[in-house]
Amino acid sequence: MKGQAKSRTGCQACKSKRLKCDETRPSCRNCLARNLSCPGYQQTLKWSTKHERRKKDSCSGPPGFDQLISAASVSIQDRRRSDAEIIQLQNTRRLSGSSGSSRQTVNPPPTAPSTSTSAHSDSIIPCKEVGRIEHTINPTSNLDQLPDEHPQRRPKSIASKVESDLAATEMPLVLQPQNTISRAPVDTENRKKAIYKRRTSHFPPAGTPMTTISEPSSFLIELWFKSVCGSWAAYDSPTNPFRRLGSSLWGSSRPLFYSLQSMAAASITRRQPQIQEIAASAPRIATEAIIHELKALFDSPNSVTTVPHALIISLFCLSSSLCWMDHKQLGLQYLRHVRVILALCEMRSEHLSKQDQNLVAFFKECLIYEESVRSIVTSAREDISTLTEWTPATYPLYDFVLHPWTGVPPKIIALFGKSMSLCRRSRDTWRSCIAPTYEVMWQTMLDINEAQTLEETLLSVQVPSLISDKADIYTNKGQINLDLHHAAEVFRLCSLLQLYQTFPDLVSRRLPERIDGTTTKVTWSTSLALHIVGLLSSIPAGSIRCLQPLLCLSIGSGLRCKTVCTEESAPKLELMDSERTEVVEEDCSYARDSTQQRFVDVGFAREFIIDRLKGFGNGPAARPIVVLRELLQAVWSHYDSETIPGSVHWLDVMADLEYETVFG
Repeated sequence: MKGQAKSRTGCQACKSKRLKCDETRPSCRNCLARNLSCPGYQQTLKWSTKHERRKKDSCSGPPGFDQLISAASVSIQDRRRSDAEIIQLQNTRRLSGSSGSSRQTVNPPPTAPSTSTSAHSDSIIPCKEVGRIEHTINPTSNLDQLPDEHPQRRPKSIASKVESDLAATEMPLVLQPQNTISRAPVDTENRKKAIYKRRTSHFPPAGTPMTTISEPSSFLIELWFKSVCGSWAAYDSPTNPFRRLGSSLWGSSRPLFYSLQSMAAASITRRQPQIQEIAASAPRIATEAIIHELKALFDSPNSVTTVPHALIISLFCLSSSLCWMDHKQLGLQYLRHVRVILALCEMRSEHLSKQDQNLVAFFKECLIYEESVRSIVTSAREDISTLTEWTPATYPLYDFVLHPWTGVPPKIIALFGKSMSLCRRSRDTWRSCIAPTYEVMWQTMLDINEAQTLEETLLSVQVPSLISDKADIYTNKGQINLDLHHAAEVFRLCSLLQLYQTFPDLVSRRLPERIDGTTTKVTWSTSLALHIVGLLSSIPAGSIRCLQPLLCLSIGSGLRCKTVCTEESAPKLELMDSERTEVVEEDCSYARDSTQQRFVDVGFAREFIIDRLKGFGNGPAARPIVVLRELLQAVWSHYDSETIPGSVHWLDVMADLEYETVFG
């Protein structure tokens, strides 16, 4: 109502409506008039260590992360009663006519030292203010639109719900208690001692059982480390840099704090109201914090001497998890800024420590994986520039070393990404072509030459077998290592399968004597897909869940023909060269595992793929999995109804139906 005073205190219902609350108990008059249950007047308290500084000569911190979480919970629960008394006293003074003063001086309880809210005021950011972000420098000019990457495609129901959630509340998601305690006149040294004393006084002694965590933000942080981080990584371990750096930086980095919250909240399929509020607002708050740090970073790029670990991890987290809430969000803007930051760090590599240089190489390999996943759904060269600029050597002798995050060696994943990027570019050219022109034919010849080079490189890559006598170095490494070796071989064969589907002439060139009346280019590719399904069946459904959907899509796209001419043994791919005459078999000398099935029927193989995807429906990426299943069903329907074998390409079906999301 016009002219009515806005409520700065009062119940949450009146604050959300911006009405003046009379603060009567047990229910205010506004709630009674609207037949609503008054939520009360207790303010939400949030825990923060953002501005606290620990003295180097003092005792060490908590022994582990679990105790740190427990300390946060204990600290919050111990202060609730005293904070409620402070808030009630402040409200009483405001009602008694002291509204002219914007701040009240209240003596804090004996157990909590005096703190200053003005010193932390820059950390309180209401959700409605996140959208008002200036973009004054080029590296951050497009981050204010990160949550809505494709607004024209965004479902109205999801968009309206997010907007209503943001408009219905002004309660900020903060890192510290929101009690308005004035600053006590103490010197800087005493304040530091008091802050450190408060921080260390709540750590439980060794052997103390953990208390129940009731704070939503603390619950989400713990959830990220317990389950989300493991499901996000194909090869998770304590040495995983995302886990190791995240556990040490989340309490001191605002972007990382909200990014982990956002990722954990998005992974929960059924959310409570408090979790839903964080899931809707945390990405925007994290984006605003990312913009702030990006501006500070690029204001003085020549002074960079360390890698901004927390900032890079935050960008990776948001780029991967936005599609869990809205499958149309591809997270490309976040990856662009990861690319810029890594380029800056490479320019300043001589000023970085050896550890930071290794981390830059690690993050770049992670970026190649992310771009390989996006190469299926984007044609913009700038979105996959790191992948396209990577050039594989001819007949490389790759060292098969498991990556600490993707598991599968990045070079094999990069070959898959380059193959997918080439196939998508070729299909985009022909899909937009009305009539063949000189430019189109010239580009087609270039694509075929590149496909031939990639094919030869893929045929030369040999994945070592864990169960071979010649590979003793890889034995006794556990089931996860065996699964990752199988996955690497599946990635290699899937890359070949995509090349053969998009450029069928490669099959004639590679295997001219095998193309006869019963085996055609189309049926041979389907036989190859059936063989890869057998390899995939040797990987348990619960293992490397973040990689399997991508593999299911690539394999499922090759299950075209209802009937194929199956052979007694797996077909062989020969790499014929004057200097290299060895034969590269599809199973790469793998002995057949007891869990590996042999598929001879396309229908059974399709059912296996769908059943495997259904098992992933309860994971964090539930919405992309639904899109993936619908895409495969649509592709198979087009395959079954095509009049000319091989006339339908699955990338064309995906583009026409707009079934595009992050599949890995």
